[in-house]
Amino acid sequence: MPDAPWPEKLTPVLRQLQMIVGSLVAGCTIFLVIALFVSAGREGAEGSPLVSYIATASGVMALLARALIPPKIIGAGRQKILRQEGRDAGRGDPLDGPSIVGRLLQLFATSTIIPCAVIEGAILFLLVAYVVEGWPPALMAAVALIAVLALHMPTRSRAIHWIEDQLVLLEQERQRDG
Repeated sequence: MPDAPWPEKLTPVLRQLQMIVGSLVAGCTIFLVIALFVSAGREGAEGSPLVSYIATASGVMALLARALIPPKIIGAGRQKILRQEGRDAGRGDPLDGPSIVGRLLQLFATSTIIPCAVIEGAILFLLVAYVVEGWPPALMAAVALIAVLALHMPTRSRAIHWIEDQLVLLEQERQRDG
């Protein structure tokens, strides 16, 4: 297990992740405000809100992807760490290059950014559908997904607990496979 000071070295990566997630939330929120101003006082489009239905389905698919994709990425990442572990044993700083904790931190970043990007796409599609068709449920779904996106904001304690959990899983996989 890495030496104790590694949690103090998480700050720069966490700040970058917080800026990324915060920017995604801010961008979606700004577009939400623009969509509200553009659509203010306008009647919704006549007929069936087909684009909004499709956008809502994409929102549901984004939530499903958010639940299914990260575990696959994390599992594959742990397997890669185990395969490369022997080659990198005993190398330097736990957050530099090939260290296990450094790789886990990269995996944490990837498993944070990918679901956020998927959700952001669904939010933007819902907001465009709202601007085009004026269907209020599309707007409500976009607001709900913005809240889900904001829940992805990484915190120091969440990152530390996640890495510690992954270290335990790595050890279990090492014992199972070895």
